[in-house]
Formats: sequence, structure tokens, C-alpha cells
Amino acid sequence: MRNPNSTFEILTPEGSIRLTPENTKGLLCGQMKFVRIEGTIYSAEELLDQEIEGSQTDLFNPNLVRIKTEEVDQEIFHTFLD
Repeated sequence: MRNPNSTFEILTPEGSIRLTPENTKGLLCGQMKFVRIEGTIYSAEELLDQEIEGSQTDLFNPNLVRIKTEEVDQEIFHTFLD
């Protein structure tokens, strides 16, 4: 992992989620099975399936990374795989 001490603020189509370094490690290692976005619980895989549109490290805090995601267009995804 390139930024093991970073906190990630992720803006998804469903809302925002903030992942601490410990949360991020658990998510990527498969230990975290669910995430809460704007009060709704989603499977961790739903978050991991998101496509990253952009990211930016905070200007004043290099350990804060902001990410914007969107859902993968399943039709395009399946066309690509076929």
C-alpha cells in the first residue's frame, strides 16, 4: 500500500465515507465485510467495485486523500469482458 498512514475520504454516488488507516487495511485485506455510507450499510465489495473518477491529496495534510468514485457501468464492463 502506497499510503499506509493515510485517511481516505471517499465520495461515492451513495454518499461519503471516511476510512482511517486501520479501516483501509481491513478493507483491503478482506477483514472488513461491511461499510456504512450515510447511515446505510453496504457490503465492502460494493465499495471496492466502484470506479475511481479522481483523487487528490489534501494540500495541508499529506495523510488525507480525497477520492471520488462512481459505479461501474455493468453493460460496458460485460461488453469489455466478452
